[in-house]
Amino acid sequence: MELVKTLNFKRKKGMLYFINRDGNLAEVKPKSTHKVVVANTNIQKQKGFLYFLDKQGNISKAKMKNFKG
Repeated sequence: MELVKTLNFKRKKGMLYFINRDGNLAEVKPKSTHKVVVANTNIQKQKGFLYFLDKQGNISKAKMKNFKG
């Protein structure tokens, strides 16, 4: 796991967080399709890595184990 960007973002209870195609942090309620960008980070994603919001509220990445590309 590698730190990509420090945000110190505070999660809201019951929300799911992900890094969208544009490299921004977005949130969505479970069983919903309404996605909202909550932080414009504009991260340039690299192939073969998984980007996520870690426990400290920062964006991190991890190498995908079985990536073939």
